[in-house]
Amino acid sequence: MIARFGGIPLIRQRKAVIDDLPPTQFTPRIRPRGSQLIDRRRKARCELCDKRTDVQVHQVRHLAELQAWREQPTWVQLMLKKRRRTLVVCPPCHEDIHA
Repeated sequence: MIARFGGIPLIRQRKAVIDDLPPTQFTPRIRPRGSQLIDRRRKARCELCDKRTDVQVHQVRHLAELQAWREQPTWVQLMLKKRRRTLVVCPPCHEDIHA
């Protein structure tokens, strides 16, 4: 009995030659999802006031929550414009958002 995978017989070939690409010819590494946030955080620049300092990340669950606001502050408009649920901000701006 021989198992088949899509018409290819799955039989062990003792003298098979493996032709793998050398390590320098591999395809470029795909960056994991979410790396944009990491890059934005590493810049250590507030996306609201453009100040270089320690930063924090403000996050909302859904962008639809922000669209329901009657009066949209600057940070809400920025998040909707960028279509992002996260915003990298300095601590004073983050306090203002939560106030």
